Amino acid sequence: MDFEWDPEKAERNLAKHGVGFEVVLGLDWDVCPIFDDVRFDYGEARYIAYARSTSGQRYVVAFTLRTGTYRIISVRPFGRKENRIYGE
Repeated sequence: MDFEWDPEKAERNLAKHGVGFEVVLGLDWDVCPIFDDVRFDYGEARYIAYARSTSGQRYVVAFTLRTGTYRIISVRPFGRKENRIYGE
């Protein structure tokens, strides 16, 4: 899988959520549920993934696909809502 992101957006994400975009490189993308992000009209198809790292930490990843590359928009740890839905 190929990933890309805006470095400035990644810095803002790190400041806001305490997570660097590089974490997506260690997520198990083969088994994570991925849903269409239909909350807003973004002008492009966007997706939400619920993924787990090899250490067991769980993340919510917002991304889009551009010419087969995963363009990361946001990464954050699971919150109360996701923990309630996914059992922890």
